[in-house]
Amino acid sequence: PIREDERLSKLRMHELVAVARRGVGDLPGAITLLERYDREPFVPMWMGWGAAPWLACQTRLAEFYGEAGGSADAARVAAKVRAHLVLADPDHPQLVRLAKIP
Repeated sequence: PIREDERLSKLRMHELVAVARRGVGDLPGAITLLERYDREPFVPMWMGWGAAPWLACQTRLAEFYGEAGGSADAARVAAKVRAHLVLADPDHPQLVRLAKIP
């Protein structure tokens, strides 16, 4: 696993590794990889400009929870992302993706 300095651009790498794990049928592994940032949001947010990749990881996590049947977890994470994007345009790509999650 990727453990060293997991901030900023490495968040994007974590998101892509999670997508790859899902692609090979390891949805639980993909969720586990992204859950760390749900529990520890300070890690990527400590400098402010880690917000975009963190929100992308959270959006993926919500989608993956939904795919795995965890609708309550999906809704919780989606609500958190929506709260952070409250001032975003309605056609913001992450909001469009989250619209598919109740």
